[in-house]
Amino acid sequence: MIEELELKKHRNQKSKDNRYIYELDKFGHEEKYDDDYKQLCKETGVGFFETKKDIQVLAAMIGFNLYHKYPDKIINYKLDKMRYLTPVNYTEYYHLAYSVSICLEEDTKIILETSKVVDIFNKCSALGMPKLKEILFADGGTILENYQDFIQDPLAFLEEVFDPESEVREIQNSMEKSNWLS
Repeated sequence: MIEELELKKHRNQKSKDNRYIYELDKFGHEEKYDDDYKQLCKETGVGFFETKKDIQVLAAMIGFNLYHKYPDKIINYKLDKMRYLTPVNYTEYYHLAYSVSICLEEDTKIILETSKVVDIFNKCSALGMPKLKEILFADGGTILENYQDFIQDPLAFLEEVFDPESEVREIQNSMEKSNWLS
């Protein structure tokens, strides 16, 4: 797997330079999602997941989108038996991890507490994974087809699937457009 290659690369780099470390470490997922991660990594197709960290990041973004209005739900979530994906290079996703943490903590000092930043990101991922599974393993299509439907317009998909007030807004908009309320 690619994570294993990155780990070997990390070990080779570390042996050359003992000062080489990743700034943020201990990204991962709960053990209860092991089979889901393995199954999703076996899927292939254009734009599909290449690594477990890609799955974790998408789950974290879904979790954040679902629960950012309820930061206590994220902050107080208790992670259970973790499978750490690091040391794997997450630098391309640091901006997401820091942004999520700042949004939830509302204090930029959070960036000084790297373990807390990673913890919050892992919690968002854990909260988002059930919804990601719901999306990808939905009836009526293959995992790849469901994923492609999702990535075509993820915001609209999430609003439609997870926003309970979207139906009410749709009805109100339709009524306004048809001048039914006039």
